[in-house]
Order: sequence, then structure tokens, then C-alpha cells
Amino acid sequence: MLGIVELQPLAMVLRRLASVARELTDADYAAIGAYDDEQQLSDFEAVGVSDDERDNLRQPPRGAGLLGEFARDPVTINIPDTGSHPMATGSPEGHPEMGAFLGVPVVYGSQPIGAFYVTRRPGLAAFSEEAQAQLESLAPYAAIAIRNAEALELERHRAETQASLDRHAVRDAVARDLHDDVIQSIYAVGLGLRAGRGGDLDAKNQAIDRASVELQAVIADLRAYITRLSADPAALDPAEVLVGRLRELVAQGGQRPAWTLDFEAGREADEPTLARQIYLIAREMISNVMRHAAAGEASLALRQDGRSLVMSVRDNGRGFDRGAVPEGAVGLRSIEQRVADLDGSLLIESEPGAGTVITATIPLSDAPED
Repeated sequence: MLGIVELQPLAMVLRRLASVARELTDADYAAIGAYDDEQQLSDFEAVGVSDDERDNLRQPPRGAGLLGEFARDPVTINIPDTGSHPMATGSPEGHPEMGAFLGVPVVYGSQPIGAFYVTRRPGLAAFSEEAQAQLESLAPYAAIAIRNAEALELERHRAETQASLDRHAVRDAVARDLHDDVIQSIYAVGLGLRAGRGGDLDAKNQAIDRASVELQAVIADLRAYITRLSADPAALDPAEVLVGRLRELVAQGGQRPAWTLDFEAGREADEPTLARQIYLIAREMISNVMRHAAAGEASLALRQDGRSLVMSVRDNGRGFDRGAVPEGAVGLRSIEQRVADLDGSLLIESEPGAGTVITATIPLSDAPED
């Protein structure tokens, strides 16, 4: 009984139940059917039928006549000849001939959810009261087993549906990111090249250098998106996606500067929208280092400090005078605006010849209390 009620697919459960019913009643053939919500025979498993008999059967029973009687009137039927019952309508073409018939309804609560059918070949004895009692004793366990199997299949269907929704959600997120990040980045590259076209040779070279760095960032983004599309949505961790994108980004810079990445953020930083904003800020910080710092070494650190997320980029490059930076400098202005949009603060520490440290502190409103 314990083996019968364990969680297994419905077809496997029904086959096992049919086999047990055949053994308990010493039947030649045994079957069990399960009903759908409209009390129609939806699943049917039989044992005792030879391969030749199965091949000759044009179609499986559909629950008409005697087989469907238990959905309408769930009481045991024990008769010496199948054809003698008033509800008998005959067997499907190719079905083996049957004599004695014993049918026992499978009821869950007050609702019939299926039935056992056991038969013997023509000319053999009818089923005894003991055989009937054995099958009736099996029926409550069969009801539990069928309901368990149906619940299992429903849960699997829900899981498959959720997986499909997750895949679509990932694709939608990638589509938004491609529009918000990659397409706008490429558009910005075009504007920069156009602006440099009218300047002197130095301005043109600077525009080309900046475009090269920005296109490398676009390539890193595209690789990260491809990774996300090919991954299992259920296994995607926003923090891991963020780290992967940043590693791709710094790898585009070649040997100089040599980057060190240090991530110690807690799970509160895993929220996809926040992770995306952190990436955009970090991308601009990294891009500034590659374009302007002439550094040999640089580092990016991300850690959680109480109810705040702290991200800093440090380099040992040429440094700069913050007061001398033009108001129209796109890189710093973009960083400052994104940090401000997150209600954060930005600290820039730099001086000519002494390198640069830029630290962004972003509040985490949902972080737990210490």
C-alpha cells in the first residue's frame, strides 16, 4: 500500500494498481481508469493483455456503457458475464473476449474519480465475495494514489509554465537592456565621432580613441546578453550576471591597466533593477579609467556597508583636477546623475600625478537591520 501511494506519474501509478488488482482477484485481465473533471474516462491502463491482443485492438476503451457506469453510479458490479449487464454496449473491435466481470469504483471523498475493472476469459468462474472484498479494500488507496499523481502532474505543469514565463521574462529584460544600453551606447559613439569630425587632428584622434573604448564596452554587453539568453532562467543570479558583465568589460581593455575586482555585496544587491544601475555606473567609471587615466593598475570594489552599497574605482594613473574638468564632460556627469537618481552620494578623490579614487555610496532601503 505504501508503494502504491508514493508520488509517481499517473500512468505508472495506474499500471501498478492494475497489476495489484489482477493479483488480488486472480483475474485474467485487469484495468483501471481515471476520470477527468467532466467524469469522462481520460486515462486507462490495462494488464494481462498479450502483445498480439494489444496490437489487434483498434482503439482503447472510451468509457461508454459499462465502463462509464461507475462515474454515474459508484457501486460495485460483480456479474458472471460481462454482456449480461443492461449497460453493456460491447467491446471495441479487436478486444479480447471477456466472461466474468468485477468492477469497483474509486471514490475520493464523495466524488468518483475512477474505477477498477477485472475480468476473466469466457467460461471461467465468477469472482468470489473474497475477491470483491480485496478489490474494494484496495480502492481507497487507489484514490489517494490517483490524487497524488494528478497533483504531481499539475505541479510539473505549473513548473513548466513558470519556466516558460521566466524565459520570456529574461528575453523581455534583454530586449529592454539592448534598447536602453547597447543601442543608446552605439548612438553615443556615432555622436562622438561626428563631433570629432569638425575638430583638429588631436580632437579627431581623441574621438576615435573614445569610440574604440565605448565599442569595446558594447561588445562586452552583447556577450553578457548572449550568456543570459543561453542560460537556464531559474539559475540566473542578478549578482552573478553583474559580475560576469563587469569581467567582460574590463577584459576589453587589454593588458593595461591590470584590473582587480573585489565583490562582497550581500543578497540585497541582487535585485535586477539595482544590479543594472550599478553596472551602468561601473561601466562609465571603468571607461573613464581606460580613456583618461593612463594607469598601470586599477581596481573595482563593491561591498555592502550596513544599509548602503559602496562601489569604488581606484587607479594609479595621471589623476586630474576636478575643478578643471569642463562642465560638458559627459562621463562624470553621467556617473553623478545615475548616483543621484538612486539617492546616493559620490566622492571623487584625485590630483594630478596621484591617481584617482571615485566612490559611490547607494542606500539599500530594503536591507535588514543590523
